[in-house]
Amino acid sequence: MMKVQVIPAYQQASQNLHASDHPDKEQKEATIHAGMFGYLSWAYVTEDIYFPTHRNGAMDFYIYVLTQGHITGDRIGNYSRIHENDMVIMQTGATNSPVVKHIAPDFKGFEFWFAEEGVLKGTEEPDFLKINAAQFPMKIVNDVIERQLFGDDAPVSHINGLRITELILPPDTVYRYDLFAGRKVGIYVVNGEGRIEKHVYIKGDFAEIIQQDDPVDVIAIQGGGEETSHLILMDIKV
Repeated sequence: MMKVQVIPAYQQASQNLHASDHPDKEQKEATIHAGMFGYLSWAYVTEDIYFPTHRNGAMDFYIYVLTQGHITGDRIGNYSRIHENDMVIMQTGATNSPVVKHIAPDFKGFEFWFAEEGVLKGTEEPDFLKINAAQFPMKIVNDVIERQLFGDDAPVSHINGLRITELILPPDTVYRYDLFAGRKVGIYVVNGEGRIEKHVYIKGDFAEIIQQDDPVDVIAIQGGGEETSHLILMDIKV
């Protein structure tokens, strides 16, 4: 048996962040939708500027960028041009030095972090690594674009069997996904609207799907209307 729950955008954690640590800069805001999904935490960040400061974390943050821009920060390296579909893996480090991210106007992206150890190992100094868009496996099946961000042949592949897939569905297109027992799927709707089984989703919603029995159920994710559906699918162990 499969359970489906759709969490509307207004019920998710959200926050407006100001660049208050930099009084010499124009005070712009970033908007975040965020949530916990098992051992995975995620945040969808939009708008002009994003200034989180992480201290003493020795933790990895994975920022998957949906628009072209740039990222700078104290103690994390030089100016870095970020193109659409690039990923930055950022480690906070174990020192008192903060890691501050400054992201260009019109930025849209996802930040992922984990309750367990990620790719980069604990070091004293903050550090970062960029993965270019061309390194992520991509295929087109029945007009649906599928880009593998975590798992399988993706550059990030060994975090507790995690799979994260970016999906772009043209209008009135169905994408079928096999969900095995002992796993669950979370789907964030970046753009568009559609259905998962009988459950309707719209932009900003987050759907959770759990498979409880041994047989494989097929989740039918359908883009609807005249707008392309852009989804981020997260598949983890229950």
